[in-house]
Amino acid sequence: MIFHKFWATVVLGLLFLFETPTTGLAQNKKSYALIDGSMSGGDSWSEGLRIRPAMLDGKVKGIWFGGPIKVPAGEHKIGVGVSFDIKPENPLFEAMPKYSDIFEFVVTLVPGQNYTTMGKQNGTRVEVWIEDQKTQAVVSEIIEIEVFPCKNLFKRCPPAKINRRTGFY
Repeated sequence: MIFHKFWATVVLGLLFLFETPTTGLAQNKKSYALIDGSMSGGDSWSEGLRIRPAMLDGKVKGIWFGGPIKVPAGEHKIGVGVSFDIKPENPLFEAMPKYSDIFEFVVTLVPGQNYTTMGKQNGTRVEVWIEDQKTQAVVSEIIEIEVFPCKNLFKRCPPAKINRRTGFY
């Protein structure tokens, strides 16, 4: 009887000392972070502001209409797709500029955390950033995009003005 207890104790001790397949899976799950997109605004004239993760370290990763993307923890370049419309003052005589681009943010992701690509639109000006869902802290630079309205349907719209800054939104 003592012999069986001794070997049972040795086997249990070895299981705690060495990694088992289930603990390996749990650690692997915790070594990733999730990044989700967001949408805001929209009415009968415009689609609103859409911000989705699209690239990871220069490679296409996200699906524009899918759920969050799984990213290994650590420092990465996250490509964020931004698209929105600018409502013209007079829709009969002015073109509605549609803006769409991908911006790269360098962020350090913590394992097990969830992040969201966020933004806000105020007329022709849009700000975009990445924030931690739990603490709602901004973890990236903030990109300011200003799109100028087109005053003539037959002329090309002026280019957007893009500015990067750090700090609070």
